[in-house]
Amino acid sequence: MPYELMGLEDELLGYGMDELLGEDDYLEGEDDELMGDYELLGARRRRRGRRRLVRKGYGSARALLLGFDPIAMAIGATNDFTANPQVPFRPRRIIIGATSITGLVVEDIKIGKNSQLVNAGAFPAIGFAGDTTEQLIKFDTAVPGIDIVITMTNTSGAVNTVSAGMFGAAATR
Repeated sequence: MPYELMGLEDELLGYGMDELLGEDDYLEGEDDELMGDYELLGARRRRRGRRRLVRKGYGSARALLLGFDPIAMAIGATNDFTANPQVPFRPRRIIIGATSITGLVVEDIKIGKNSQLVNAGAFPAIGFAGDTTEQLIKFDTAVPGIDIVITMTNTSGAVNTVSAGMFGAAATR
């Protein structure tokens, strides 16, 4: 059954470009309450005093990967795994690999300043192991300049070498 390209992307990724980048394409009127009197970065003046928000040339969403550098975690250590996507990126799945994944807990997952967890408790990292069949997670979108941070603690009785990655939708040009 043939699919249109945009329909196929929406089906595979679960959302389209408007949901990934936001829906506020245009700002009508010079005295709009939404933006106030602040200068808009990337906004251009239009004729008759109208302003229009200008997208930065992202044309489609693709399923891409985001990697985190591996860390050798000492016994009882808590480490932050940090990545900074270079295009708007919305993670859908986390993969964590470790020498001993059963001795590892995820303390927090943040996109920018916002935690992606609903409480302050730790979550067993085995829930993000590579052989996990399904993760129904829809994280916030990280735009360039916003860090994605996974905080993990090694609860095992040995040094644990840990790596992590994320699958998700990225806006591409």
